[in-house]
Amino acid sequence: MCQQFPPKPDELVRNLLVKNRITVLITVPTLLEQLIRELLEEKHADIHLKPLQKLRFVMYGGAGCPDDLCQYLLDHQVILLSVYGSTGSFLFLSLSLFSIFE
Repeated sequence: MCQQFPPKPDELVRNLLVKNRITVLITVPTLLEQLIRELLEEKHADIHLKPLQKLRFVMYGGAGCPDDLCQYLLDHQVILLSVYGSTGSFLFLSLSLFSIFE
């Protein structure tokens, strides 16, 4: 688990690499951009986007995600879900989505 909030991108990468059965990432676009930058750094050249590709999906909300970032992830087989108005319906929506992707 992350030791601070908001988590640092390198901490998220470590969590995704550990065998702790993470299947979904729910985040905001800003942190997603930072995570992608971290994964694309030279020190992670051997893993690239594999941690995100292994997830059922990456869900983002709270703001729009830049088109170029979304397209890059889609081009690299990362399943993206955009969520709007997530504060009131988030739990129900999340549970419904899990059943869709099983």
